[in-house]
Amino acid sequence: MRPNELFDRHGMPTREALGVRLKRAGQQRALESSGPDWGDQISAAFRLWAANRVGADICIEDFREQVPASLYPATHKGWGALPRVLVAARLIAPRVDSEGNAIYRPARSQRTHAHPVRIWRVL
Repeated sequence: MRPNELFDRHGMPTREALGVRLKRAGQQRALESSGPDWGDQISAAFRLWAANRVGADICIEDFREQVPASLYPATHKGWGALPRVLVAARLIAPRVDSEGNAIYRPARSQRTHAHPVRIWRVL
């Protein structure tokens, strides 16, 4: 989202800005519900997994498929908060096209019915 899209001409937050705020709040609740140290533990596991993948394009499901059950979050919603944690730790960056739009591919998981999942670059 571009900064000029966050506020209307009267300086009021746009619907998109409010949506971003709600998304971040939901991700924070999901992260907190995933366990007290889950964010740190899963970030450490990601660092190990990604060590030989620097520069590669991945989706979170690529990593998730390799995570042992002992590292799963207390709620499945934790997975949705994971990209934010990994971006903040500078472990991944979003892949974008030439116009700056996010790049997606269909999910492989049968349970998700091929919904679009975001592609990330391992840093």
